[in-house]
Amino acid sequence: MLIHCKAGADRAGLIAAAWKLRQQKETPQNAYKQLSIYYGHFPYLWSKTKVMDQSFWNYVTYLRAKKQKVTQNSKILPIPLQLAR
Repeated sequence: MLIHCKAGADRAGLIAAAWKLRQQKETPQNAYKQLSIYYGHFPYLWSKTKVMDQSFWNYVTYLRAKKQKVTQNSKILPIPLQLAR
């Protein structure tokens, strides 16, 4: 897969990290490595690119909450009628 934004590091890195997290089932820590200085991402002092880091971790939090909600809801589903007899 090819992902590219104007500069090629920040937005592309965010999408690559999200892809690795969601589609390739990488851990958040491994997926986050896409947003690193190695790939041209500089989330330091004057840079506005820290927003990409925050967005990634917000996405991780969202996915965890969604997974927890699905797990909680699956515990309270009614038993189908054919199984209840």
